[in-house]
Amino acid sequence: SIARRAKGLRVPRDYRIFWFDPSGQITGADVFPAEDDAVAIVIAKAKESSADRELWEGERLVARLPGAAA
Repeated sequence: SIARRAKGLRVPRDYRIFWFDPSGQITGADVFPAEDDAVAIVIAKAKESSADRELWEGERLVARLPGAAA
């Protein structure tokens, strides 16, 4: 909120993570709040997967995360 930002407090933003199959099709998605990109990347990495993933904030690509090797 504007009031929180005015006080210097961080306001969580919504981040989206998408999982992809080997052909590049989206197989799943999740939305979660995070204070900034660094925190969002840590959360996204904790959602370990063998699938490749992309992390987005709004229309901005934040990170591509490769799946764990089989």
